[in-house]
Amino acid sequence: MMSEQTIKLIELINEGKTCNEICHILNISNKQLYNNLTILQNKGFHYKRKYYSNGAIVYEPIKSIKKINEFYTSNESSIITDSNELELKVLLISDLHYGNEFERNDLVDRAFNYCIKNDIHIIFLCGDMIDGTFSHVEQDISNVYEQIEHFVKDYPFDKNILTFSVGGNHDENGLRKSGQNIIEILRNYRHDIIISSYNNFFIDTLCCRI
Repeated sequence: MMSEQTIKLIELINEGKTCNEICHILNISNKQLYNNLTILQNKGFHYKRKYYSNGAIVYEPIKSIKKINEFYTSNESSIITDSNELELKVLLISDLHYGNEFERNDLVDRAFNYCIKNDIHIIFLCGDMIDGTFSHVEQDISNVYEQIEHFVKDYPFDKNILTFSVGGNHDENGLRKSGQNIIEILRNYRHDIIISSYNNFFIDTLCCRI
């Protein structure tokens, strides 16, 4: 039997409320919302995520076989822009190597602060989120799952910033060596980090009235 909060959550999704609006109405954190949506997915509910240039996320119910297949196989994503939006500001970062002794999360924090101050809502992260099982230097964290946990927990979060990423060779190495898929983990625990595939990730823009 579903709780009143779960029923309300489903209603808000069907109304097209954004992630932040749902959190405000239900008085829950983004992390709690992500966990609740994972529970709903385990009950058979599936939601396509629509990403907007202002950092918003909208969950769209999936009610057809075609869309279910696309949900699991697509390595493409779209950023939806306003019809009056003439440019899309993004910040590009790469090779964070969480777990490496030379990781610089302080610089990642500075990148987020720069985005907040300059009204940038989109970050492109070009691979190697974790250090994987091979490195040219010492690793502070050698276990792949602990590296992923570190990234999920300590990569900065802002409710108005989306990070679009692709799995690099170190991320892929973690999958091949340990069988742990960072894409699936992020899909469940960090909806603000969008990564659909390793090596290649296609992003297009869709124009509509926000």
